[in-house]
Amino acid sequence: MQSGYSGGCIAPTDATPAAPAAPADRRGRWGHAPCPTSGGEASETAAAALHEASPAVAAAALHEASPAVAPALLPEASSPAVVAARRPVYTLGTWRVSLQVYLWQLSRLEVKLLVDVRGNPRSGREEHLHKGKDFTRALLGVGVRYEYWGDKLGEDSVDTGAGQEEEVAVRRLLKGLLAAAPPGAICLLGHMHEPDKCHRLRLCDLLPADNIEISHLAWEDHSEMKLVSHGEARAAHDSAVLYFCQRKQLEASKRAEERSRGGAAGPAEEVTPGTSMPTCSGEAGSSSSSGSSWRQAKLLQRTARGEEQAVHVAAAAAAAAAAALPALRWEDTSASEWEERLRDGRAYRLLLPWETELLWYPHFLSHGEADSLEATVQEKVTMYHPTYHFQTPSGVTQETVNRKGQAKMCNDSNFSVQYSNQQRRDSDEKEKPKLYAVDRLDTWSRALLRKVEGASESVFNAIWFNHYRDGTVTIQWHTDSDEGLGPNAIIGSISVGATRDFCFKSKRAWHGSRRNSAGGGGGGSQDKIIHLSVPLFHGSLIVMGKNSQTHWLHAVPAMEGIHRDRTNLTFRFYALEGLAVDKQQPLAPDETQQATATDEQPLAQEEKQKATAAGPPPSRHFRLRLVPDAAAWGLSSGQSRSGALRPVLLDPPSDFTMTCGQFVKRLCESVLPEGLGRVRLASPSSDEVGGLLILEEERTLESELRRFHRELPPVVELVLLPPEGYVPPPPKLPVGGGGGISGKSTTVGAWPGLLLGGGQAKVPGAAELLSELSLAIPGPYAPPRREKAEVEFEDGDWIREVLQNLSGITRKSKGKGQLSQHLFHQSSEFAALYVARPKSTVHLVLTPKRMIRHHQATGADAPTVLRLAIYAKFLAGELASAFPGLLFAVGCRGRQGSAQKLHAHLLSMDLAAPGLEDLERRHFQDFTGGPEHFLPLEDLAASLVTAGAPPKPPPATQGALVCHRCGQRFADAMLQLALHLRRCDARPLASQSKQQQQQQQQQIQSVKSLILDEACSASSLQLLEEMGFGACGRQVLEIVLREAQGSVERAVTVLAAQ
Repeated sequence: MQSGYSGGCIAPTDATPAAPAAPADRRGRWGHAPCPTSGGEASETAAAALHEASPAVAAAALHEASPAVAPALLPEASSPAVVAARRPVYTLGTWRVSLQVYLWQLSRLEVKLLVDVRGNPRSGREEHLHKGKDFTRALLGVGVRYEYWGDKLGEDSVDTGAGQEEEVAVRRLLKGLLAAAPPGAICLLGHMHEPDKCHRLRLCDLLPADNIEISHLAWEDHSEMKLVSHGEARAAHDSAVLYFCQRKQLEASKRAEERSRGGAAGPAEEVTPGTSMPTCSGEAGSSSSSGSSWRQAKLLQRTARGEEQAVHVAAAAAAAAAAALPALRWEDTSASEWEERLRDGRAYRLLLPWETELLWYPHFLSHGEADSLEATVQEKVTMYHPTYHFQTPSGVTQETVNRKGQAKMCNDSNFSVQYSNQQRRDSDEKEKPKLYAVDRLDTWSRALLRKVEGASESVFNAIWFNHYRDGTVTIQWHTDSDEGLGPNAIIGSISVGATRDFCFKSKRAWHGSRRNSAGGGGGGSQDKIIHLSVPLFHGSLIVMGKNSQTHWLHAVPAMEGIHRDRTNLTFRFYALEGLAVDKQQPLAPDETQQATATDEQPLAQEEKQKATAAGPPPSRHFRLRLVPDAAAWGLSSGQSRSGALRPVLLDPPSDFTMTCGQFVKRLCESVLPEGLGRVRLASPSSDEVGGLLILEEERTLESELRRFHRELPPVVELVLLPPEGYVPPPPKLPVGGGGGISGKSTTVGAWPGLLLGGGQAKVPGAAELLSELSLAIPGPYAPPRREKAEVEFEDGDWIREVLQNLSGITRKSKGKGQLSQHLFHQSSEFAALYVARPKSTVHLVLTPKRMIRHHQATGADAPTVLRLAIYAKFLAGELASAFPGLLFAVGCRGRQGSAQKLHAHLLSMDLAAPGLEDLERRHFQDFTGGPEHFLPLEDLAASLVTAGAPPKPPPATQGALVCHRCGQRFADAMLQLALHLRRCDARPLASQSKQQQQQQQQQIQSVKSLILDEACSASSLQLLEEMGFGACGRQVLEIVLREAQGSVERAVTVLAAQ
């Protein structure tokens, strides 16, 4: 294969990468001898020995290989010309490229040694590049030796806080690395794809400059790679940092000048009417109408000044609050204390390892302000769902629509598009990234930005919006390292809508100690990756301060069971010289049209006319704006704010043959809310006002668009209509709007396990939980089918297994995707799981997400248990609405089953198990045995506070089985009792206290005895006589029945034995 290297790029000539054939003179373009490939069992043996081995051990393993394999694995003897040449040193980062392409490029560059300098070599989405035997064996297959140096040359070695001694030590290590390396090219493997964002750029600064030539490799796409010299990379990085710092300093100076003037945006300009003002002498200098205009202008001027002053006051108050934030250090708090502090409603300055700061404001906006902000964003910001094209490791190009909507606002910069919606046709020329204009800050967004600046102790000039339609839309682990954010970026983030978890993970293991418990001392040293989770409440603000992007990754994991949408506003300072508004060159006519066509917001009518006047846009250079018909969907303003149906902006499909029906299916899968049915698309008619023309599903989308538009405008607007026969649902009031729970939840509580004693307001974190639940209504109760409900667990705890294997990115993810179907609902702190073998018509298990073992619970966990009781009451109220004829109970079984994790049962007290064999005797006796056997959560919390531990398990209940609904006795015939519970119409026992329950139990026992007497003297005796036992006499039969406690089956057994 001939080299595809041209213009600083290395590219294969074929679409599928393959191992190159050696040229006839066995020389590459750079004059190095190519490395032959080898494989087989011998190379696998060498790979196993090389894995996690020192260079000396690795060399010994190579010499033990067979003579046919060893020469291929060991570097060839260099010729004098090669020795005299400068040794090439490359650096490379991980990216979404298949392992075969990595191996192909390393072979093309004739790399002999790959040095892994990643601090955590097993992190990142590219699992095929993780440190391990498979990776080492694959490298040996192309003659590349692998060595891990991340423990010595990782991110810590070149930390910004490292001193002169640490730098000298790193220089010595690098010098030793070059001296011990085999002859030939060396490649340093780091985490980040871009060299200016990875610590390997700093490592190259410390490399000895004698006889080496440093080049940085960066992927341009899934097969092509470009080479950048170290001097160019360092100069570009320093220039970008210098420009960023200058612009940020200039912006900070502007803010200081505004504060000195006493206004957030300076004094308002004088607005003068078109006529002269009246004179003091009373001469008629203007008419009555001009005087009215003058007064109106002055009123507007005073209003503008008042608004500016209000913005300035709000920003100053936020800055004062930030300066007074109490500090909460992670090392000095236990896991339970940290969880409680994040839910106590107070703002904190969170201090994490590696001198990292987070500013946490759980109530930065009030509930009403957050609702108003969410409505404003929905009304004024159109979310854009871009279409991405990516190549799988197998080389197949796929197209996907981003399920997360996004938009951007900035006055200083435009932004580039990473992924183009254009496909290459006959040209191999790589398309350049296009620029698109973003929305500019207006009054409401500028005022919000100034307030966030005060709370963040920083300055911002851009707002980025992210919209999540439900809990299944996620963001994977990443850092905010976009070009233009500068070094050590500070990001502020406001959340409105559903509460989601915001997770942090350290990039490398932390070596230190942390408190074990709230009252204990040090917990000993730890050597592991740190995981943190912060709940993003409605109206909360979290600021990722210094070092948060340097040493940490963050993500928003999936939360199945959340059907409410969420909007996130991130505040950033963005400055990149090439994208600055005042630095950009005038665009060509076609480029202007492309930039206009990719605007985040729909163009105004005048802008559309200007863009159309410049000429027809090129093919496919347009976007689709979908607007739901409010009248057809029955959307009021209140409903539209709380739902996910909103205008969206989309790229057209690259497939010209896609029909309208296929496009609608894509919309329903990626963009629109679930459960809408087969929606329809329509185009506004220009012939009549308000007319709509329905798009035919069988025809292609492009043909339908061109049927209505002679020339496609930059933004094509389509109307979203509901399916035929759609009936708008009646408006549903939000549950507990303002932080409470509706009456239907508070009225459900006849069973003692639901009684909270009226102390919800005194429970720490109850207000935050109630506010969160008011925006997270659960979906329908739909347990998985029995054949898919079984959970295979390894550690004896199926609840923990399900929580660890959900689709959230913080879980273990063993490939058990079916486990997510066990989730009924979840909040940021708790989860409600379906039971594989339910014991009643409705049966759920409620558990905290934090690992708390039942027998290890202490008084520090009591607030969590009380909040779990509130969560159970909320779910019971929702289930009572769906099952009006059932009574629900919640509590903990006194005798724990196989699940050791702290959990509670929420179930309907009919105990009509779908499977008769699933309801065992121990389950029935626990659920109906009273508070000692089915412990209310309030009693469990009280025991944790008073005794410091859960109550001891009660002894097993002895005696006959009695239906808790009608009082009928079944002796020990559990199967007959389970069958009876399916048909029993009596209402379960309802009590308000233990004393009342005992009294009613006594009353039921007396009724049971009367029922038993009647049963013995009537039907049971007659049945025994018909079975052939009449010769014993009625008196004997009656005695036997009483001894058998009314059970005919047991009486037959006794009589037959006699």
